[in-house]
This record gives sequence, C-alpha cells and structure tokens, in this order.
Amino acid sequence: MTSQNAGPVATRPRRTAGTLEVPGAHLYYETWGFERRDAPLLLMIPGGLGDAGFFSSVGPALANDYRVATYDRRGNSRSTVATPYPEARIDEQTADALALLDLLGDPGHDDRSRAEDEGEREPAPAYVFGGSGGAIIGLDLVARHPHRVHTLVAHEPPVVTVLPDAAEHLARFEEIRGLHRTEGTEKAMAAFVADYAGGDEQDFEYDPELPPDRDIERRFAGNFDTFMGTELLPFVRFEPDLAALRTAANAGTRLVLAGGERSSAHYPYRASATLAERLGPEYAEFVEFPGDHSGYLGRPRAFAEKLRAVLRAG
Repeated sequence: MTSQNAGPVATRPRRTAGTLEVPGAHLYYETWGFERRDAPLLLMIPGGLGDAGFFSSVGPALANDYRVATYDRRGNSRSTVATPYPEARIDEQTADALALLDLLGDPGHDDRSRAEDEGEREPAPAYVFGGSGGAIIGLDLVARHPHRVHTLVAHEPPVVTVLPDAAEHLARFEEIRGLHRTEGTEKAMAAFVADYAGGDEQDFEYDPELPPDRDIERRFAGNFDTFMGTELLPFVRFEPDLAALRTAANAGTRLVLAGGERSSAHYPYRASATLAERLGPEYAEFVEFPGDHSGYLGRPRAFAEKLRAVLRAG
C-alpha cells in the first residue's frame, strides 16, 4: 500500500546501469524511472569520496516524477580513467556531466533550448542536483551551459573562496594535501575528518523501503586516494563565476543553494549560504534540507520529499 506522502512508492522502481565513453574515461551511470519518457530528467552529481551509491535511496524515491540519473565521477569507483592524472579539472568534470545530459536527456526542447542548429533538437533543459563537490560541478555547468539546466539545486558546495576566512581554510587544505604526500592517505583522511567533519554523531535513519547501497562503504574507502590525491585542492580552490551565474539566472535558469539543517556550523553550509548572498536574492535562493552534509544518505525519504517540493516550486 502506498503512503499518501509524495515520496514512497509501492514497488521499487526499475534500476538500469550503463557505461558512457568520454575523452580519457569510461563513466558508470545508473538510472531510475526511464520507462517514463515524458518525465523530466534529474541528474544527480555526487561529491568527493562517493559515487552513484550516494543516491541509491533518494533516486528511487523520486522516480515517480522524474527520470533520475546519477553516476560515478571519473576516477571514482566504477568509472575508470585511461591514464592516471595528477589533479582533477573542474572543466573536465563538467564536460562529463554534460555528456550524460546529452546521452540521457529527452529529445524535446522548449523556447530556452537555444540549439545552434535549428535543424537539430537538443535535449530539453534538465533538473540538476549536486551534493558537495557535485554542487561545484553543477555551478560550473550552469555558468558554462546555462541553457542545458532548468533548475540547479547545489547542496553545500564547498566554495571556500567566497568565505571571509578563505585563506585560512585553503592553507589548512594545503597542509592536509601535504600530509597525504608525506604520511599517506590514512593520516590525511584522519586530519580532514577531525577538522572538517564536525565531530557530530552521524545523522542516519534506516528506511527499509529505501535501503542504502550495500557496497558503498567498500567503494567509499577505495576512493580515498582519488579524493586526497587529485580532487581536494582543485575543488576547494574553485571560484564560482558570479557574473555568468547571474546571466544564467536572467536567462531563466533557477539557482537554489542549499544546506543541511544539522550542518549550519560547518564551512560547506556557510559557503553555500554566503554564495547565495553574494549572488543576490533576485538571482538565487537558499533552502535548508533535512539532515546534514550528506542528508541524502542519512534521511533519504525526507530529503527526497524536500527536493521534490523545491523542484516543483520552480
């Protein structure tokens, strides 16, 4: 029996998986709800350390209303790279997200789909959710390709550069990266968690109808080196293009910055709220979501219901 709440479903939606070849990598992706060709596309971009499994509970909860897609970012979990690289590039990460929009987007287009060639129909603007580093990719995607995104929900992007104490944070991240080089991943991760995980008790409620990915912890641990060695510094050094984001908002892309109700004392929440302030209320809004920095893992049903409500509001 299906609950009257928006999120629960009587049967778990069908999951499909595939691989997309992009320059220098093969991207593993998962989808839910793609049997409904008339539903809008929602691309969910995971942040550091994680992969598609971050959204293995939230994705199915949203599949009644959206064609939900997510993926392992290059170099993480099941997405392999042709050759190792010393540092991640945000523009390359953005190109990967765009390639998935090209592959999975529906063939319709509206008056905001400004295809260069009127004889070719490009996919309709998609809904995009990004968590943590995935939110940074979402911001860059909107800045570079605004006509491809209907609404971006950027949940706690760690845009340190917008904070008044940015220099202090960046110096500490440099120290942690140096610790990774000299002492190894375990000590670097311990320092990162001690400084930036907040020391709070994990906010997690098990939902039997929306179980987590059973293998996510194993894959999570396997991504430590990628996170510390190649992703940490490029992501925290990212400087959002405020002018391009305002231009995108003026052209019709809706920008929603978000933070977890339980993480307001921590820097990703502060960075998200500060970015919304710097953009201005006429260009971006700020919304709180259930849970903490990873509320989509700890509170999947409440998080999905909030995300659905936010997307419907625009």
